[in-house]
Amino acid sequence: MSVFDVNAMKIVANIPAGKGVEGLALSPDGKQVWAANRTDNTVSVVDAAKHQVVATLSTGTGPIRVAFSPNGKTVFIPNAGSSDVTVYDVAARKPVTTISVGGNPGGVIVAPDGRRAFVACTAANEMQVIDTSTWTVTTKVPVGQGPDGIAYW
Repeated sequence: MSVFDVNAMKIVANIPAGKGVEGLALSPDGKQVWAANRTDNTVSVVDAAKHQVVATLSTGTGPIRVAFSPNGKTVFIPNAGSSDVTVYDVAARKPVTTISVGGNPGGVIVAPDGRRAFVACTAANEMQVIDTSTWTVTTKVPVGQGPDGIAYW
């Protein structure tokens, strides 16, 4: 991974992470970056200030994106290869649960109130809604072909 200074227009750090770094996200407090390493089936936890990996965590097969809950307490990792979403406790760096979603999950986002997560399931042509109080899929919404990126506004 590279850290880029947009004002100076230069790379300020290169951070060795796992193979196949795909999706990454900055924690709401700005202290950590979590990066999904698709080829290694891991997530690298990076200290944002020190520009160094402080932990490497196992995931399902083919982790592809990362999304923090708004309060920064949990992080969601869709695993495209195993068709599930691993949810981690950020402080403990331990899995809370793994939710089967099927359909090759890609993009993920958490609602601003933290009560729902939305996962684009590419092969199923649907978006699945996860209730974060029960860690269950509550709704499946048919969408266009091959959904991947997802945003909430």
